[in-house]
Amino acid sequence: MIGVLAVGLAALAAPAALAEGGVIRSGEHDGFSRIVMEIEPTTEWSLELIGDGASILFPRKEIAFGTDRIFDLIPRTRIQSVETSVGPEGTTVSVGLGCDCRVSTV
Repeated sequence: MIGVLAVGLAALAAPAALAEGGVIRSGEHDGFSRIVMEIEPTTEWSLELIGDGASILFPRKEIAFGTDRIFDLIPRTRIQSVETSVGPEGTTVSVGLGCDCRVSTV
């Protein structure tokens, strides 16, 4: 059975004074796992499937995402790892998968 990983990018409806980033939230649902990152509505991003995972790039932006609570609410069956990095190209969130999962964004 193919599992599903849904990557949610929640556009902030609040004033721009609020910072992007913060803790990456997660949830486990019947048939899929979800991770959610908060970003401004105008923030550019792209999703790329890479081997046994996915990479979300926020080009030319430094966003501080926290990953230390991701596995508080979900097992490591579909999502095995989530790492963030900031480099000259921008911020990258890398998601390692533990299943033959379909990855989608909402």
